[in-house]
Amino acid sequence: MVIAHIIAPTPALRTGLAALLQPAQSGVELGESVGFLTEWHARLGISGDTDVLVFGDRSELLALERAPGSLAHCAVIMLTDEPGDLSRLGAISSHGWAALSSAASAHELQSAVSAVAKGLVVLDATHARRALASSATDELSPISPDVTLTPREQEVLELISRGLPNKSIAARLDLSESTIKFHLAGAFTKLGASSRAEAVSLAARQGLITL
Repeated sequence: MVIAHIIAPTPALRTGLAALLQPAQSGVELGESVGFLTEWHARLGISGDTDVLVFGDRSELLALERAPGSLAHCAVIMLTDEPGDLSRLGAISSHGWAALSSAASAHELQSAVSAVAKGLVVLDATHARRALASSATDELSPISPDVTLTPREQEVLELISRGLPNKSIAARLDLSESTIKFHLAGAFTKLGASSRAEAVSLAARQGLITL
């Protein structure tokens, strides 16, 4: 069973998202709606099912980046119109995640819930076009020789290149999962990457890690 939890700062936004998610698809249940990530974690926590956190806007993005490591097992959907949020979301979740525009339709939102619960990454048309345009620009531009990664960022990316999830990397380096996310976010920002695979590819092309 997939449990979709709504996290949004205002009652009106929570009500609107709940309406978009109804009627729930087969195998998807609409959980409770809360205002903040900390409130969800304190009141509900992770169930034995597949949890999908649906964020009504980007206001909780920083809190999500600082979330306890246990949240790495949740899939994440965020309604955001900021292109830079893609790399941050990619660094946060080792499970599925999605970035949808604030004007997402019921069909888009419901489809995203099903997809991220299966571990997939979903971008709506607007975000996908931006990502492709950015990728094309990067391919045409020379790689900056000024990018440097910290030793820890290099270690994390090398372990990602071996297919290890955040939890295993944390255990290997004797760090918390939230610390792994922090190093990943730093590497994503420096490299201009929007996914784990892209970060590894860019770092390898620049000779920053060894595959």
